[in-house]
Amino acid sequence: MADKTPYAIVLGLYGENGVGVVRSLGMENIPVAGFHLNFKYPHAYHSRYLQHKEAAPDKESLLERVVNFGQQQQQKGVIFCTDDELVMLVQDNAELLKPYFVLPLSEYGNLNNLTNKCGMLKLGEAAGFKVPASAVLSSEEVFGLDFPVIVKPSYSIGYSKSDFKIIPSREELYTLREGLLKKCGEMEVESYIPGPVGNQIEIHAYLTSSGKVIFGGMLRYIISSQEKRLDTLMASVDESIWIKELVEPAEKLAQLLRFKGALDINLKINDTNHEPFFYEVNLRTSANLMLDTSFGLNLPAIIYYDHTGQDYSRLMERKHLIGKYWISDRRAGSSLANEHTTPNTLSQFIREGVHSIYDPQDYLPFYISSITGNLPLIIKGVNVGR
Repeated sequence: MADKTPYAIVLGLYGENGVGVVRSLGMENIPVAGFHLNFKYPHAYHSRYLQHKEAAPDKESLLERVVNFGQQQQQKGVIFCTDDELVMLVQDNAELLKPYFVLPLSEYGNLNNLTNKCGMLKLGEAAGFKVPASAVLSSEEVFGLDFPVIVKPSYSIGYSKSDFKIIPSREELYTLREGLLKKCGEMEVESYIPGPVGNQIEIHAYLTSSGKVIFGGMLRYIISSQEKRLDTLMASVDESIWIKELVEPAEKLAQLLRFKGALDINLKINDTNHEPFFYEVNLRTSANLMLDTSFGLNLPAIIYYDHTGQDYSRLMERKHLIGKYWISDRRAGSSLANEHTTPNTLSQFIREGVHSIYDPQDYLPFYISSITGNLPLIIKGVNVGR
């Protein structure tokens, strides 16, 4: 039977991002349908906030199920994607999905142009952010950059953070270049922005249908996992902050992108000159979005109400609370293993923060993920940003 109330459709129920989007919507009593691919790490699949859920073995089957669901509805639903691959899947199948859903696409054009690392830096610079010097790996210009450098796949789709590498010298880059090009194709090489984990900043924004930019919140990392000489940019604990000087360029970037969904803007403060440098933007919500929902603005709910023509002024009345914490349950071991984290500090994180998956009001995602082995605790290689 068709439902008159538009659904929020969450594609990808993986991990902390999937859980955060489903909960942010469900806490506002928005009907949520979840669709999951491969049934790999389905953390949000058992959330009490899901009114409809399906898992598919492959992308073709996933699309078929999503379209079939849309055909049964009287109102267009709003699609939320929780990873880059699903964002591109929606774009590539936009004509199939448009009759039934509001899609997270950009008026700027093809999203491939936005997910290209070089294109991202140009847009960040056009918005008014400082950006690191960069060059493509195949060019000889890479050897003119200041070292160390960070090497990234030009497109994030199909790659993981383990494919990002910090290379300390020109000699090592010369030795590794051919192998990296064979493995990943063309790559982006940027001068590494010096500074500890605590210099990593995220800004979560959304450009409304009226052209106003709304900020869910800002945060900095406190404790992060580390992998193969590289901060993987996956934090164990984040802290809510607010830096007013970043508002204007973030607004300009959102206006340039013209993206109809959440933006996760990433910067790092350079320890040498204490200036923030933009290095990427993700066209989706971030894993730590529950920090915004709990202590800032609920962006998923605002996006849903905006796209369905409903009033969200009530949600805009909330203030951004500073000095609150988000704790990753998947990386809780990083906090426990760090020599600088005392029991009192950990208690403060828990007392003044929100968990990524654990929630006594929605306990099954944590409980079932734990007993099925889908909640591995990462305890090695920690770094502290204090």
